Amino acid sequence: FSSTCSMRRMAPHLQARLKRSLWRPSACASSRSAATTTTTTTTAAATATAAVATAAAASRQLPLGTMVVHRRLMSTTVAGAAASKTYDIEAHQRSLPNLPVPPLAQSLRKYVEKMSPLETEAEAAVTRGLVEEFGRPGGEGERLQALLERHAEGKENWLDRWWLDYAYMRYRESVVINVSPALVMEDTTAMQGTVRVPQCLRAGIVIHRCLEFAELIRQRQLPPEFMGGKAKTPLCQAPYSFLFNSCRIPDPVCDKFAHFGNGPDTDHVVVARRGQFFVVATRHPATGVLLSEGELYQQFERIVRMEASLDETPGARQPLVGLLTTEHRDVWNEHYQRMRADPANAQALDVIHRAKLLVTLESHDYQDKTQHVNATLTGRGSSMETANRWWDKQLHIMFFPNSGVGTQMEHSGFDAMPMTRLSAYMANADGSRQITEQEVRAYSARISGDGDGEGGEGGAGAQLPMPVHLRWKLDEATERGLPVAAAKVDRLIDNLDLQANVFGSFGKGMIKRCKVSPDAFWQLTMQLAFVRLHGEFPPTYETAHTRMFKLGRTETIRSCSPESAAFVRAFLGLEGAA
Repeated sequence: FSSTCSMRRMAPHLQARLKRSLWRPSACASSRSAATTTTTTTTAAATATAAVATAAAASRQLPLGTMVVHRRLMSTTVAGAAASKTYDIEAHQRSLPNLPVPPLAQSLRKYVEKMSPLETEAEAAVTRGLVEEFGRPGGEGERLQALLERHAEGKENWLDRWWLDYAYMRYRESVVINVSPALVMEDTTAMQGTVRVPQCLRAGIVIHRCLEFAELIRQRQLPPEFMGGKAKTPLCQAPYSFLFNSCRIPDPVCDKFAHFGNGPDTDHVVVARRGQFFVVATRHPATGVLLSEGELYQQFERIVRMEASLDETPGARQPLVGLLTTEHRDVWNEHYQRMRADPANAQALDVIHRAKLLVTLESHDYQDKTQHVNATLTGRGSSMETANRWWDKQLHIMFFPNSGVGTQMEHSGFDAMPMTRLSAYMANADGSRQITEQEVRAYSARISGDGDGEGGEGGAGAQLPMPVHLRWKLDEATERGLPVAAAKVDRLIDNLDLQANVFGSFGKGMIKRCKVSPDAFWQLTMQLAFVRLHGEFPPTYETAHTRMFKLGRTETIRSCSPESAAFVRAFLGLEGAA
């Protein structure tokens, strides 16, 4: 497993596999809003596709769930759940302090300190004079500080809404590369010999783990996180509410972040194959039990066959609308509003928005780590897999023909560590499970007779609804927008210089044996390299989380400091090292 974030082994209590239980949606509790919300409620399961409507029918055809714009802490319980430990997430959240407003004097002192390595003596003198003027008694600094403190009164997190809006929702350029990070998983399930896990089988295994993780969150069985040694500091769990059933939605000036709860209209995944989108219900129509690994495998195999047969029927292959989600946000919004004017399009858009996640079955392989990372981050262009995405969806999991896996997140809803925790669970849910060659052959044998979608899995294929192919009706302006979007995103991707390298000489173990922080070691290494290359110190951004506060996200560490600069000067023997 490799990522830009450090990994730790999951706690043993997370590695026990979730026991399946019947789902009774009538037992869902109401949700507590964590900030201002806007809700809209639809009234009929008929607004979903046939696959989702089938799942809703098994749940007594309850109305579709509520769309919640911006933040929401889910507190759903399920009757008849497996006898596993549940956690009082609301009590955990109440134990967290509100985000404090830093004192003005502290902010000014830190600003001057962190600017000093980046300035000449003359520039530093100017900075000190400006800061002194700004912070003088009765001056502009005190006036603005008072306004900020007034804004923070009565709020759990005074920065939360501003962060979402100004860091993400108001950003108008393409979300590709600019907003959406990626993480790759190595092929941990490859056979020792020549047998590899087939693409759709690995998708079935990993997506089943992913759905289990969603169940842990929904049933409040995911242990809350703590930080530190003996004196454990609780961390905010709100980001886990937005991993699933969430989507960014284009809007003029400022996009919307929408989370759709856990109603029967969200029990599906959307699967993309060669730019075509298919809907797969994730629960058995009759019982509400999650589909097994093998059943998901079967549904994914069906999609591969369905997509391959589209060209046999004129007009069956749909336009590559995923390209539109790569556009400048205002351009995408114009296309989006025209698309929503058609009821069938609106229905298909809602199904994508409400889906647990997006699964992509890639048709292009990669040859090395750089291509793997590039394919996961960008899709490698409109002629490759970039159209095989819905870039607004909060969570994508991609499966490549050679069994490789990549994950991608639209960044507005959550940050790296919830995604990393989910990825660790997907990669090794029970702590030791390895896929055997016998399992590969057994799964393949069980569906080998499923050429028409009716056999396999001991007859279970006939009981599962076929995946539903989403169809689109585009006007001329949106049709013309597709090649324009393709050309734009191709230029964006071509402008990316990406190289994935693995350093194997030593790792964090050796660094720790030297009684040094691996993070500090790496930060100093980058600063040393930059100064050697460019002859000056760089402004540096390192991410720190603020999840010890309610609704905390991230904050900036300015790791280029007077102390780090002194180290680099001493290391290089530069004048003024002391």
